[in-house]
Amino acid sequence: MEVILEAHRGYLNVRGIRQMLHESIVDPDKPRPSLLKNSVWRKNIHLLKKYGFSFDLQVYPQQMGQACKLVKEHENLLFILYHTGQPSRHDKESLQNWRTGMQSLARFPNVCVKISGLGMFDRNWTIDTIRPFILYTIKTFGVERCMFGSNFPVDGMMSNYSRLWSACSEITGDLSHNERHALFCGNAERIYRI
Repeated sequence: MEVILEAHRGYLNVRGIRQMLHESIVDPDKPRPSLLKNSVWRKNIHLLKKYGFSFDLQVYPQQMGQACKLVKEHENLLFILYHTGQPSRHDKESLQNWRTGMQSLARFPNVCVKISGLGMFDRNWTIDTIRPFILYTIKTFGVERCMFGSNFPVDGMMSNYSRLWSACSEITGDLSHNERHALFCGNAERIYRI
C-alpha cells in the first residue's frame, strides 16, 4: 500500500485519493463486500495523511452512517464528500435519509462537500429540481466547506457545461460576491491546494 501511495506522491498534481465506495451496493442482488466494513482498509486509510493526501468519499445516503464512523476514526484526515452525497432516489423517505446523512457528516469539521453530479440522478433536471439539493448542502455544511464541481464528461450526457454553470450561478444569486467566489473557485483552490 505505501509503495503505491509513494508512487502517487511523485506526481505533483495528485492531491487525494478517491475510491468509489458506493460500488458495493450498485446491484442490490449481487452486493460486494463493503470496504467501509473492512477493518484492514479502515485501518490503512490513515496512511493518506502521512503522504499528504485527502480522501474523496463517494457513498450513497444509506452508507453515510458507516462513513461517519470512518471520518470519526480519522479526524486528522480531510474527507471530500462527492456528488452532493449522491441523492440517487427522490421519494420522500430517501430524501429524508439523504438530509439526515448530510447533517451527520456535516458535524465533522474534516468533511467538505463537492456539489456536483446531480444530473446522474435526474437526467431531466431543471434549475427548480436541483435548487433544493444545492441550497440544502450549502446551508448544512456552510459556504466555507462547499465547492462546485462539474462532473463532466459524465454530466455531458444530460446537459451542457454552460447550462450547468448558469444554473449554479442563478441558484446562488442571493449570496455575496465573496461567498460565490468561494463556492465557484476559492474553496477548491484551498481544499485541493491548487
